[in-house]
Amino acid sequence: MTKKTSLAWVIWATAAFFYFYEMLLRVSPGVMTQELMETFYVSSTSLGLLSSFYYYSYNVLQLPCGIIVDKIGPRAIITSSCFLCALGAGLFYSTDSLAVAKAARFIMGMGSACAFISTLKLTAAWFPVSQFAIVTGFTVMLGKLGGASQAIMSPVVSNYGWRTLYLTLFIIGLFATLMCFLFIKNKPDGKLVKEEETTTTLSCIGRVMKNRQVWYIGLVGGLMYIPITGFGELWSVPFLTRVCDINNATASQITGLLYLGFSIGSPLFAALTNKIKSHVRVMIISCTAALIIFSIICYAAQLLPLYIVAVLYCLGGASIAGQVLTFTVAKENTSIALSGTTVGFTNMLVMLSAIICQPLIGWVLDKNWTGLLSETGIRIYDKSAYQIASLSIPIGMLLCLLLLQFVKETYKE
Repeated sequence: MTKKTSLAWVIWATAAFFYFYEMLLRVSPGVMTQELMETFYVSSTSLGLLSSFYYYSYNVLQLPCGIIVDKIGPRAIITSSCFLCALGAGLFYSTDSLAVAKAARFIMGMGSACAFISTLKLTAAWFPVSQFAIVTGFTVMLGKLGGASQAIMSPVVSNYGWRTLYLTLFIIGLFATLMCFLFIKNKPDGKLVKEEETTTTLSCIGRVMKNRQVWYIGLVGGLMYIPITGFGELWSVPFLTRVCDINNATASQITGLLYLGFSIGSPLFAALTNKIKSHVRVMIISCTAALIIFSIICYAAQLLPLYIVAVLYCLGGASIAGQVLTFTVAKENTSIALSGTTVGFTNMLVMLSAIICQPLIGWVLDKNWTGLLSETGIRIYDKSAYQIASLSIPIGMLLCLLLLQFVKETYKE
């Protein structure tokens, strides 16, 4: 391994750790739904809105992040973004106000917005084109391990409270900020793009938004991501506790398998692409498998042994890991100078699934609420309510398979 190659992996690992950290912040509400509903005294719809405030700023900033990263490079963006994440975590830890909690989630979303884009920009700068898909797969794998850390966060919440967890996340964020400042460099030659490849901001946006293929693939990515953003991040733990009649800690561990499966599947799907020489066919395989597995999870989990449910969660996470290819396909539909803008716009479309599905599932739960309350006055939903609410997953997979018929193959040897 050459010195340049070693440096590339160090830089990637530092940026990818930030992505891992922002995933911890993103999924953390899922292990404290009951605690947050009691602290702020909110319904499922309101809890879904609180959680999704993260994505309001996250999505709005995807295009600006892509453009800024293209123009000035990822180092300064990642360092300042990581500090914003830490600031949001500290604010969330300290508040009893629902409005301030929403603002804190909003700030966390602002800081997280550039994490994935900047990491992919660094990957494009430091690694050869032939390695982009596989390194992207490893990036997503590390991020999803952050999601799988729900299994670790849940006992912390149960034993020490959700505020202790957020104080810990605040401290981790400050450490990650320092690491990003010390180790990340923009590009081997010190230049961001060649002079002839630079373009105006409006031209960046216009060229990307006029590309119909980027729209198709971004929507495909969003639909494939519903089991993670719409379901896994917020509603999987309460779904399992009610449908499978298990405690919060066990439900968090099983939910963590969803992310573990995704992290394992990401590089495997990238490798499968190189084997069968097709992005589109691999994503069709991914969606079809996800449709079958999540239909079983959502509508037959109560009939199955718990270990089978756990296996299905892991397989379900692996099945949707073909989603990682959407960023490769989107990037290959535009020029290298637009890579940050393209990834930003694609990620914006992908994350619409969270903005829509987190409060939507909460709204469906409230609409199917039978009137049952806990001792603390919090709404309790029955199994059928959760099964109706989870209908968004199979519908999303069917729409995804339809859209994939319009996506052009971009695989190159």
